[in-house]
Amino acid sequence: PPATFDVQVPCAAPRVGLVLWRSPSGMDDRFLQGHGYPATTLTVPLGTTVDWFNAGDIPDYTARIHSTAVPAGASSFDSGVLPPSGSFGFTPGVEGTWRYMDAVSGLQATLVVAGTLDAPVCAP
Repeated sequence: PPATFDVQVPCAAPRVGLVLWRSPSGMDDRFLQGHGYPATTLTVPLGTTVDWFNAGDIPDYTARIHSTAVPAGASSFDSGVLPPSGSFGFTPGVEGTWRYMDAVSGLQATLVVAGTLDAPVCAP
């Protein structure tokens, strides 16, 4: 008979993507989530990774996403310079409210971490 193996299936934390959309004029810059909905405040459960994507397609449209306020006991984050099509991920380690901004465009938003995940997301 064929041998059987105890295979461990890796689990991954859920991810939420935010897009930093930069307009040529700079007047309509915004963070967007799924289907183009504005994301001035995003609420996620603890353990969720938030990914920011710089959607600027003009070579000098860089971004730098960093926290401006964090909850007690939390670590701040800073993406460093993101070139067009660059991305940065952050997984909050505590519940609470982070305020963050793009240092290049000045765009500001809020990340609220509330509750915990029911179960990890695992491949079948």
